[in-house]
Amino acid sequence: MRKGLLALGLWAFVVGVWSQKPIEIKATPLFGQRATLNSPFPIAIEVRSNTGNLRGVLTVRSAGFGSIREYRYPLELPAGGRKVVVATPIVSDYTSSFEILFEGGRHRVSVRQEVQPLGETDTLVVNVGDLIGGLQNLTRIPNRRKTEWGGLSQSGKYQPAYCMPEYFPESALALGGVSVVILHPGAERLNAEQWNALRQWVALGGVLIVPGGAGALYLQVPALRSILPVQPEQLIQAPRLPALGAFAQSRPLNQPVSLTRARVLKGSRTLLRQGELPLIVARPYGLGAVIFLAFHPAEEPLRSYTGIDGFWKALLRHAPDLPPSQTVNRVFAVQSGFTQDQFGWNPQPNLNVETKIELPSLGLVFTLLALYFFLVVPVNYWVLKRFRALDWAWITTPLIALVFVGILARFTAHLYRKPLSANIQSVLIMPVGASEAYAISSALLFFPRAGLYDLQFDRAELVESGTLSSFVRRGGDLMEVLGTLEGDPKVVQDYRVRNLSFQWFRYTRYVELGGHLEAQLRLKPVGRRWQLEGTIRNRFPFPLRQVELHVGDRILYIHDLEPGEGHFVRETVSQKVPPQVARPREVDPWMLRAYSDVASFNDIISLAREEWVQSLPEVSVAYLTAETSEPVLAPSLRDAAQSKARNTLWISIPVEVSNEK
Repeated sequence: MRKGLLALGLWAFVVGVWSQKPIEIKATPLFGQRATLNSPFPIAIEVRSNTGNLRGVLTVRSAGFGSIREYRYPLELPAGGRKVVVATPIVSDYTSSFEILFEGGRHRVSVRQEVQPLGETDTLVVNVGDLIGGLQNLTRIPNRRKTEWGGLSQSGKYQPAYCMPEYFPESALALGGVSVVILHPGAERLNAEQWNALRQWVALGGVLIVPGGAGALYLQVPALRSILPVQPEQLIQAPRLPALGAFAQSRPLNQPVSLTRARVLKGSRTLLRQGELPLIVARPYGLGAVIFLAFHPAEEPLRSYTGIDGFWKALLRHAPDLPPSQTVNRVFAVQSGFTQDQFGWNPQPNLNVETKIELPSLGLVFTLLALYFFLVVPVNYWVLKRFRALDWAWITTPLIALVFVGILARFTAHLYRKPLSANIQSVLIMPVGASEAYAISSALLFFPRAGLYDLQFDRAELVESGTLSSFVRRGGDLMEVLGTLEGDPKVVQDYRVRNLSFQWFRYTRYVELGGHLEAQLRLKPVGRRWQLEGTIRNRFPFPLRQVELHVGDRILYIHDLEPGEGHFVRETVSQKVPPQVARPREVDPWMLRAYSDVASFNDIISLAREEWVQSLPEVSVAYLTAETSEPVLAPSLRDAAQSKARNTLWISIPVEVSNEK
């Protein structure tokens, strides 16, 4: 009997070991399978080794129409160990799944992760904390109308997702497709890197909703308190909330509610109060906003409140619903020179940057080709036939070709003597008072000679090549593969170029500027108009050129500011917000939204201002833009390259609104 049990146990052990896979891959989407189009799709990938030590490469691959994008992560796995990688592949037009592949030694294991792109008009809302479910009613709430096509207005829905604090990403890039984040109990477990990513995401255009109440321990986290519109003081019990009924356009809440009493900070606006107690307070931060709630709407008695749908509908109308990835895409579109006119969308980028490289004109090339064919076919044939020497055509035709090749070479020979050069355009987004900016850069590189090149991008979060949408790639082209070696720095290896070719690279990164902008602005009524007053001072170590201040429906032109120089602003503006109703964005359903509604950087500023008009008209914010040639955010190459930079600072400044005349 004992021998039988021993044999059975030994057999079970052998079968278990034999059936165990040497490499296991588990993919977990951080925000579920739904993803915003043209935005990162964060995936936590766990690779486990059930064999000996392994060194390999984890590849996340997405295939589009005419292109393949690969993200490569070098991994070293100890025996029996595991590694977790958070990958952020981009969801493009034709993405339905991602292939996740690990290759190391003799092992090759792959899995496939499905993805469901959201519609153009849908909005992704991420709930961070221990709450799983409970906010399905958000799917019943339509968001603000976003498109107008054929005279019909279209609106989408809010799509909720849930994320445990342990799985929340540590980079703002992974949050690029998220429009709204709501904190819940348990969010206090976020680490410093996660809080920093959340702050950076708000600065890029995200909306953070911070509820109070009995379980809001996260209100004590210093990283969150630095961007809150209030100073939390104490927890109190309110017998009822009649003000909430008016806000939700429903019956008053006549049950006791736990509230967080807080003091409203300067630069913030109270959207709802009950007596002297602020219930909803908003404050701009960067391109986004932080909204504080004195109560928690996902907990009782608010959760079962009959007017909860009306409350969420009213509250989310105060949240700009475009994710930060749309701002990044718009900036890329302007930098690349995409245009849209009455004849449709032009996918070819305009080389509207100063390259100092003169290419032969198309007229000259066509003239030479026409002259060549004219000499080779009718003239050559007629002359040889006249002299009865048609047998000489095999000599005269190549000679004529060599002559025209020599003529064309005379016009292009100087291009081969040009050095490898890069022209970089960057938009640096930052809130006032900050010294770190988020750089959205596009580099136009000129390669005089063909070959394989390695490009290195320091501190980069995102690196992409080219500007054409996968929708407009020529079907006859070979499949294009772009692979980046992920990490810091990111490296594009063995990038193949042709002779005399221009190549676009798009990338984002954080950069320390070594200074900040100091500004205080205030709006006060003067008669029936508003007067803007305040000071602006350049604390950067470099001068600011072409300084403009966008406030309300006005653009105020300010003189150039040298380091340490200030400027006093006193201007009369018509209103604190643009008087006209913001128009819906017209979207071609066949093209990317980010590429169809902007033609210049001022259009991006205007659209950002319209978002504030539609969502938070009570909160005023101004945008300062300025040109500078520093810093030069060029990719590094092994070959010597000449680089020229043109940077645009985009700084958001909260405006205090005073009712004192």
